[in-house]
Amino acid sequence: MNIIKTKTLYHWLHIPKYKNAKNAMESWINDFSSCDYSSPNEIRVKYASADFVGNNTVIFNINGNHFRLIVRIRYQFKRVYIIWFGTHNEYDKLENIENIPFKE
Repeated sequence: MNIIKTKTLYHWLHIPKYKNAKNAMESWINDFSSCDYSSPNEIRVKYASADFVGNNTVIFNINGNHFRLIVRIRYQFKRVYIIWFGTHNEYDKLENIENIPFKE
């Protein structure tokens, strides 16, 4: 899979409140970069706790559910768009998650 905006993810991981997610995030990036998921079911096999909320939007628990990563996946193009990353508490304040826009 081609992850769009990994540079943005690494930028977030240098922010002190997110630095505890670095190892788990790097593992996630390495996994997704090396796999070709073609459906939500294939992702569920490896990431049982992932939430699929519509509009090809997937929410991943990172570092024992302390952080959340929201992505939008275009399976036909093998692309993963990074939409949002933050703490679980920050995530709880989000609304209309499946419609959060991708910012280039």
